Amino acid sequence: MPVAASGLVTSIANPVGSGNSRAVAFNALAHAEASMRSNAFFISNINARPLFNALGGFPMKLLCVCDLHGEDACLGYLREALARVKPDAILIAGDLTAPGPESFGNDLLESLEGKKVFAVHGNMDNERVIRLLGERGVSIHGRITKFKGCSIAGIGGANPTPFHTPTEYSEGEITRILAGIGRVDVFVSHFPPFNTNADLVAGGAHAGSKALRDWILSVKPRVVVCGHIHENSGIESLGETKIVKLAPLMKKSFAVVEWPSLETRLE
Repeated sequence: MPVAASGLVTSIANPVGSGNSRAVAFNALAHAEASMRSNAFFISNINARPLFNALGGFPMKLLCVCDLHGEDACLGYLREALARVKPDAILIAGDLTAPGPESFGNDLLESLEGKKVFAVHGNMDNERVIRLLGERGVSIHGRITKFKGCSIAGIGGANPTPFHTPTEYSEGEITRILAGIGRVDVFVSHFPPFNTNADLVAGGAHAGSKALRDWILSVKPRVVVCGHIHENSGIESLGETKIVKLAPLMKKSFAVVEWPSLETRLE
């Protein structure tokens, strides 16, 4: 009984005749129908993937937090957010500690065991915290990774501050780190870009990074999630990029970004 690649029966010998030959024909048709259904399912799944990829990957929900500063209460806040949002992944935009205790970083990651986490360190996080994020396989500082068809990268630390905190980079160093990243869909930065609402501090000065601003305007990531400056939060655009400025998790605040629609809500 020849069967085409699509699962269609091309010919059946003697379809009418003895009971045995009719049974053979019936079984052959049943097999062909099952084959067609199986192939149709397989083909529909193959065809669905390019559609999702054309939109920027498979739909997912990203829970975004920053600036926990070693506060034990933040573990409870995060637990509540996870229960409410049920995200596909968690983005942590730095300042896990205050600086220290380093053990808080470990406690945080232990509480997220089994969940997909992408994180950068903040300017208050020291070398031991940076090393912890790398060892636990969650750091995206200076590197690109893929998740559900979406490219994700990040940068930690901060541009220079008046406070000489543990991890600060010159604008030149930031430029060099960003140069190694290339095009990306979702970018997580501890610090915000310069001359935006995101980088306004008390008194109205802008404290963000000029190097980060230039990179965003050049590379055009679809969304940048950032924290660092505690005075404000909000959503704005810089060129073709959506900027999601987080308030500290210490204030029980977080954001949810839907991918690939970029529908965003701050809570």
